[in-house]
Amino acid sequence: MDFVIVDGHYRTNCTRKCLSKIKPSGYLLIDDTNMWNSLDVLKIPENWLVVNQSTNGIKTAILWQKSLSTL
Repeated sequence: MDFVIVDGHYRTNCTRKCLSKIKPSGYLLIDDTNMWNSLDVLKIPENWLVVNQSTNGIKTAILWQKSLSTL
């Protein structure tokens, strides 16, 4: 997959399941990332680049780009 959007009730599980399906240099967008105290629970690899993080003052969304390396 080139682009995945995660939104809804099962964000944690959906995020974990889709990570391996995203192509190198593909994107992952997660809405309402402010609902977690720590994003570590999502298990997004550290080498993925945060391309954008935006907020409207109440909610936050983050866009990551998967690294080309498999480290």
